[in-house]
Amino acid sequence: MGAFSIFSNKKKRDPSYELPEPELNYYEVLGRRMSKLKYIMLLGLILFVIGGFTFYSDQLNVENFRYMLKFMSIDMDTEIADGAQIEFDASPGTRAMMISGDLVICDRNGVQIFDKSGERFLRERDFMNDPMCVASNHNLLVCDRGSYELNAYTVYARIYTHKAKYPINDLCSSAATGRYAILTAADGYRAGIEIYDPEFRKIFDYYFADKYVSGIAISPDGKSAAACTVNSTQSGDYLGELYVFDVNDAQNYRLHKFPGEIPWKAYFREDGGYLLLTDRALRLFDANGEEQSCVKFKTEDIKRFCLNDDVCALAFQTAGLSNGTTVVFYDSDLNAISETSYNSDVSRIDMINGRAYVFAAGELHAVDAATGKDASAEQVGNLYACSIYDPDSGMIIMIYQGKAVFRSALAP
Repeated sequence: MGAFSIFSNKKKRDPSYELPEPELNYYEVLGRRMSKLKYIMLLGLILFVIGGFTFYSDQLNVENFRYMLKFMSIDMDTEIADGAQIEFDASPGTRAMMISGDLVICDRNGVQIFDKSGERFLRERDFMNDPMCVASNHNLLVCDRGSYELNAYTVYARIYTHKAKYPINDLCSSAATGRYAILTAADGYRAGIEIYDPEFRKIFDYYFADKYVSGIAISPDGKSAAACTVNSTQSGDYLGELYVFDVNDAQNYRLHKFPGEIPWKAYFREDGGYLLLTDRALRLFDANGEEQSCVKFKTEDIKRFCLNDDVCALAFQTAGLSNGTTVVFYDSDLNAISETSYNSDVSRIDMINGRAYVFAAGELHAVDAATGKDASAEQVGNLYACSIYDPDSGMIIMIYQGKAVFRSALAP
C-alpha cells in the first residue's frame, strides 16, 4: 500500500445514501400563486379602465368617479337622531330636495349640497330671484325663473350649462329617467315646451304662436308631457286648454278645452292618469284622457294647493274670516275625506305619506289627512320653506330659519 493509497483507492458513494431534494413549502407555493393572480388581476383592472375611458368617455369622467367614491366608505352608516340639524344661511325663497341621499338647498344666494352628517359637498353662489330645482337621475338641475341659463350639478361641481335664446319660465323632470322639460319660446312663437334626455340633448319640442303657457309637466316614465295654455275667444272670455303629448311624436297629442277657466297646474300620476287644477276646478283624468272626477269652486276661494298621487289638498278662504283658511283633503278619486280650519292664512302645504304638513302663522301642523286631526304642531318662525321626505332614513326634514331639522316620520 503506497503512501497515497487513501486517495487512489477511494470508494464511490452509494446513490442510495444521497440526501433527497427538499420539498417546496406549502405556503411558499401558495404565495407564488397568489402573486401571479395579483398581477393578472392588476393587468385586467388596467385593461378595464383603459377600455372604459376609451369607449365610454362621455360617461366615465372624473366627476362621476368622485361621486362613486362618495359611497365607498368602510365607516358605518351615520344614524340620524330625531332633532338632528344641518345649518345654512337663511334666505327667503328657499327650495329644498333630496338627491341620491344628499340634501340640496337652493335659494336666492345660490346652491348648496350637504350630506346628512352636515358636511357640505358643494356651494356655488349665484343670485336668483325665483330659483327652480329638480332632480334628473343623479344630477341636480337649477334655473332662475325668467333667466336664460340652466345649470346641471353633480354632488361636487357644475357639469353643464344650457343657454337658452329665450327666458326659461318653468322646469320639471322625470327623476327616474333623467328626462326634463323647460318652458321657453322660439323665434316667431310666444311659448313652447322643450324636452331633453339625461345627456342634455333635445328630443322633443312644441311651440305655440298665439297662446300663453302657464305651466308644464312630464310623466314619471318620461313618455308623456303636458302644457297648460291660455287664450281668449272672440267674445273676450278666457279659453283654457290642456295639451297632453306623446314625447316620441310631437303631432300625437290630446287636447282638453275649458271655456272661461285658466289652467294653473298639471300633475301626472304613477298610474298614467293626470290631474289638472284651474282657477275654477280640480279634474282627474285616466290614462286614456277620460275625465273621471271634478271638484268645482270659485276663483276667489282658492288660496293654496298640493297635488299628489294618493291625497290632494286644497286651501280655501273660510267664509266670514278675512284670513281664515279651510284645508280640504281629497282621496285618489277626488272624494273629500276630511278638512281642517285655521284662523290665519295657510302659506304652504306638503303631502308626505298621507300626512299634510301645513304652515300657518309661524306654526307647522302635521295633519292626518284621513281625519283632519293634528298629529303635532310646533313653532318654526316665519322663515319656513318646506317639509321633504328622506327615503333612506325614513325621516321628515323640515326646512326653516336657516336649518334643516330631521324628525321621525310617524305613521298617520
